[in-house]
Amino acid sequence: QQQQANIITCIVGGSSKCLCKKTRDNLGINPRQIQNMEIFPPSNFCDKMEIIINLKRGGQYCLNPDAQKIRDILKKMANKP
Repeated sequence: QQQQANIITCIVGGSSKCLCKKTRDNLGINPRQIQNMEIFPPSNFCDKMEIIINLKRGGQYCLNPDAQKIRDILKKMANKP
């Protein structure tokens, strides 16, 4: 429980800055709990790629696109038919 509190992610609104304030280096949940994943490439508003997962139970997390575990997950998803 304590560990979960340390990895809660803040997503801030607004179109003139990055959406993710904090990111997670691993998924930390069962992939079946994910409703969808949004990937935002770098832009004029944010110079970083941002990956946001939306959960079926409501809630969002930002993932660190530079973390090896996250890159592995993205590769697996890209290779699925």
